[in-house]
Amino acid sequence: MSLLRRFCILILLLSSSPSWAISVLFINPGKQSETFWLSVSQAMAAAAQNLGMEFRVVYADRDHLRMPSLLQKTLAEGPKPDYLIVVNERQMAPPLLAIAEQAQIPTLLALNDLTPEQMKQFGPPRSHFKYWIGSLYPDNQQAGYLTGKALLTRLVQTKKPAANGFYQLVAIAGDKSTPASQARVQGLQKALQEFPKVQLKQIVYGNWGRGLAAEQMNVLSDRYPQAAAVWCASDLMAFGVISSLEQRKGPHKEVLVSAINYSNDAVMMVKNGRLSTLSAGHFMVGAWSMVLLYDYAHGRDFIGQGTQIQLPSFGLVSPSNAHLFLDRFSPHGVKKIHFASYSKTLNPKVKQYDFSLESLLQ
Repeated sequence: MSLLRRFCILILLLSSSPSWAISVLFINPGKQSETFWLSVSQAMAAAAQNLGMEFRVVYADRDHLRMPSLLQKTLAEGPKPDYLIVVNERQMAPPLLAIAEQAQIPTLLALNDLTPEQMKQFGPPRSHFKYWIGSLYPDNQQAGYLTGKALLTRLVQTKKPAANGFYQLVAIAGDKSTPASQARVQGLQKALQEFPKVQLKQIVYGNWGRGLAAEQMNVLSDRYPQAAAVWCASDLMAFGVISSLEQRKGPHKEVLVSAINYSNDAVMMVKNGRLSTLSAGHFMVGAWSMVLLYDYAHGRDFIGQGTQIQLPSFGLVSPSNAHLFLDRFSPHGVKKIHFASYSKTLNPKVKQYDFSLESLLQ
């Protein structure tokens, strides 16, 4: 075969291919109007652009039961992605993984792994679901512990105990079934063991919503008037709590409030003192998932580091380091991150992935 003929065949193959870029579809369980879930998508898009990947996101708008039909509809409409990223929101990963299995799309679980009960039923990645290639998720218990310990430390240092001699605390968790919510509560409970003089009066579930958390705080304030601190599993729920407290008269305005999740509003509230404690950084897990998939597609399987990778993604935001978070994690700041430098394919010297918060802030 002549060189000219070979060249013509190569040109024909290239022209008939829709794209040589790796394509990834993300089923986002949240709303585009929610800062956290929008930040997740924006960071993933920034990583995709830096790595030369194609990225598409569809939002389930907090309707977890809709996610399987949304995925089926998206796949039916095409084009079929090379890879899929889903979240075990409200424990809905198994039907999503089953759809991916049938479509033969390698899939990564991000932000929430399977629960222990689900793991008993379906096993680890690459077993029951052979196209479930792995999980990448933050240490949410770390987030609950960090905010819990910082909040309780400040509580006992700056507030007076209640009439019974104990300090009183209330908590607003996310939901009862999502692994991230469960782990954050476990982190709070771990912190409480270090503070025997603090009583957790009640845990309620705000379903990650600002409005519901505000309503719940109205009730909790009346029920526990001596509660001097509120632990919240997300920033949106903390915003609702603060709104409720600021509308009340008396000492309620002085109640300490903690939160988890990055948002510019939350960081600014730390700076001005409206939020007592904030841990943030884990929204970057979606972007790190893109790096894993890029390397996997180029023959650099992450199995050597495990198929279920938990990341130390959280750090405490303080008035002194708030500017670092704002600079690095703003929509503009995320676009400046050189994600390619974290890739084993593009940097053979990288032996172990370092997706820690410290590496980003440095």
